[in-house]
Amino acid sequence: MVKTFCRIFFFLLFPLTTFGQITGILTDPTGDPLPFASIYIQGTTKGTSTNSIGVYKFNLAPGNYQIAYQYVGYSKKIVEVNYKGEPMVLNVVLEEQPLEISGVVVEANAEDPAYEVIRNAIQKRKYYLERVSEFSCKTYKKGKFDLLKSPEKIFGEEIGNADGWLDSTGTGIVYLSESESMYYRKQPNKVKEVMISSKVSGWDGGFSFNTAMALDYSPYENSFDVGKRALVSPIANNALGFYKYRLEGTFFDEAGRLINKIRVIPKRENDPVYAGEIYIYEDFWSVHSADLIASSKAFQNPIFDTLNIHFVNVYVEDDIWVPLNKNLYVKMKMLGFEVGGGFLGSFSDYNLSPAFDEELSDNELFRVEEGANTKTIAYWDSIRPIPLQEEEIKDYIKKDSLEKAQDSADYNPKGQFNMLGGYSNHKFKNNGALNIESPIMNFQFNAVQGFHLALPFSYSYSAKNHSGERKPRTTWSGYMNYGFSEKAFRGHARYCRDFNDYKNNKIFIAAGRYILNYNDRDPLTLNANAFY
Repeated sequence: MVKTFCRIFFFLLFPLTTFGQITGILTDPTGDPLPFASIYIQGTTKGTSTNSIGVYKFNLAPGNYQIAYQYVGYSKKIVEVNYKGEPMVLNVVLEEQPLEISGVVVEANAEDPAYEVIRNAIQKRKYYLERVSEFSCKTYKKGKFDLLKSPEKIFGEEIGNADGWLDSTGTGIVYLSESESMYYRKQPNKVKEVMISSKVSGWDGGFSFNTAMALDYSPYENSFDVGKRALVSPIANNALGFYKYRLEGTFFDEAGRLINKIRVIPKRENDPVYAGEIYIYEDFWSVHSADLIASSKAFQNPIFDTLNIHFVNVYVEDDIWVPLNKNLYVKMKMLGFEVGGGFLGSFSDYNLSPAFDEELSDNELFRVEEGANTKTIAYWDSIRPIPLQEEEIKDYIKKDSLEKAQDSADYNPKGQFNMLGGYSNHKFKNNGALNIESPIMNFQFNAVQGFHLALPFSYSYSAKNHSGERKPRTTWSGYMNYGFSEKAFRGHARYCRDFNDYKNNKIFIAAGRYILNYNDRDPLTLNANAFY
């Protein structure tokens, strides 16, 4: 409890000394934080979210506001605020949503009332899927994955602290990134995302994997693709063949609309299904919110342990609800490693009547704007809608410092080949980098070669101009492979010239003997094939 209090105090104090914002903590009546809750100006799509310890910040111009606080399973609260533009602390407590169940009577062998609600929601599924013909919105995404557990050794090699990336226990943040973009969608299938800014911890020249497209899942879609298996929505056309339902109770929102809380129960645990709760409006039959979880049996993949999806929709206008925040969390296990993390997306400032035909006139799906990965700390502090946690701030500082140290002229890497980590040296002329992958991590199996051993390697370089920007990058790479069953060597070489990081413009020439998959549209990766 003391540790939690100290962390919350730190996050409240930090923004107060820097910006004029409304900041605070969202908790339940016992003082436990409510993570990833939706906070927005009532009647609009301008909002923010709490982080994983319930802390939020809200940038607002001076004025009078009705600020709404909403979380799955809790009563929505609207707070009247006269904001004068000065730093302001506003801590809010949400009460658990009381459910009305006195009017619900289920006789023996009778059908649960939840089924009628679900059938109506299924009938309206396509209507709500196509209800918004087009929109644009601002998005902020944060991706974070933690190494929760690791073995002391793997294949005889010590894990250690991974050159400073992990702590002394072999755990810590392995991926942290933020991105900001504009997102455009037009029915039936026009989509485009323009990344405005991108930040990756420990990689100043990198671009974030976080995209709005990856978080653009909807309960109104029949399924949600995760890896090789599509999970069935609780209101899919064929959902009644996969789920059982139970009405937990009902309640009214602030506008007097009745909401049904329904327990979603898989009929068979090995089916591609969720378990959890979904909230559906009476009469409208639209989805208010959901908190759903899928297990490894649903994925049919032992690497995945669980996947959790959490979102809340808010009313905009004319029978239209949109999500302001989406949270996707996954836990994975393999070879003694446990990784947990996911992506949090904040969607705001929706425009339901945009004039973006010119933006969608080409076939471009995704674009990174020039200078997206060169934004300053002050810029990120000004646009970030969800506060960083203490460990995330420290991770940026630590890994950015490690990167600068490794890029300095005084840095002298050990240059020792490691069977687990391979070899890496980034101190050659013209920003040259030599990388040799671990042969242990490339010991695999396929039906043609049987067990086979591979040794991939690459050397790349790019000079810098007078302004410090990198010139086009050249990469020479190769791959040597030996199959123990076919008793034959394979190998190839590749030359690649990368002209533009933002537009991914490149040419390459390659030759040699490859291992390829016939199904190039949905290939089974070498590692997945070997694992199975």
